[in-house]
Amino acid sequence: MANKRLNRTIYMFDDIKTNSVLRCINAMQSILEECNSDEDLKEPIRLVINSSGGDVYDGLALIGHLTTYPIQVDTIALGGRVMSMALPIFLCGEQRTATRYTTFMYHSSAWDPGYTKIEIHRQEIKEVERLDTMIDDLILERTKIKPKMISTYRENNKEWYIPADQAFKLDIVNNLLQ
Repeated sequence: MANKRLNRTIYMFDDIKTNSVLRCINAMQSILEECNSDEDLKEPIRLVINSSGGDVYDGLALIGHLTTYPIQVDTIALGGRVMSMALPIFLCGEQRTATRYTTFMYHSSAWDPGYTKIEIHRQEIKEVERLDTMIDDLILERTKIKPKMISTYRENNKEWYIPADQAFKLDIVNNLLQ
């Protein structure tokens, strides 16, 4: 019998940044350390997300952790938003649940050029393109979204707001709560 005293729900209600990602990873590590049996390892963790997104590198650090973690992680959106970098994080859940009050959003990575030499800008553009490709590949692998859908929003530099019912049809969500 799984250890029911163990709190297996983690909340990500902040921007995706170093401290919020570290809190999630530390909470996951604490759960793992408290597991006393194989049964404990079989009980999923719930990652509840309501975030506008944030830093791509920090988000990729959490994705790396989620995709290599020895306990199943299910993602849940009980309304609110799963936007920008929060979307690929949400997609790493084994089971992905949302209520009809949730809005998802996709867009290409943002970048602040600041006052820097043009050669640095060229390097940064290549890096942003690499990151966008990595994130897009994850989205394409885990959903029914087609490359043309992504390229339409990318080419027009638009944000794609996806209501929960459409997210269900696109397999972003595999359990839609009414």
